Amino acid sequence: MEPTRSQRFYASGWPEFIWVIGGASIGVAAGLNSTEFRLGLLLDWPTNLWFGLVTIISALVGYFLAIFPGIVVIGPLLHDRSRINGAPFVVGDCVQIISGEHAGQVVRIYSTWQGDLVRVELGEEAKHSYQDIFGPLQLLRVTSES
Repeated sequence: MEPTRSQRFYASGWPEFIWVIGGASIGVAAGLNSTEFRLGLLLDWPTNLWFGLVTIISALVGYFLAIFPGIVVIGPLLHDRSRINGAPFVVGDCVQIISGEHAGQVVRIYSTWQGDLVRVELGEEAKHSYQDIFGPLQLLRVTSES
């Protein structure tokens, strides 16, 4: 079974990244707009430092303000995508890894983890280094043992 482009996109973490970077960008634009920024003002160091400080603070404010609506908008979208992938997963399910170093491998779930994460059989080294933990967006159900 080959994952779709959509499944690969959501498994990569891009939706969350785009959301918070968009929020930070909107924050920067709003912050610079409130200072009536123009390129002609960048002629002396004190003004440059002021605009740099405004940019950093407004980016942080935009980033953190994007988190709250993101929970409402992105959260249900990601939950729906994980259901499409076959979640909730249980011990014994056979799943295909969609993203990361082990993409394409079909493995069995041997344990649940915190939240809705699961651990899959990738060998003893991965088990001891906790490299075998995956979320429901990163896995695609192949078969179910139940």
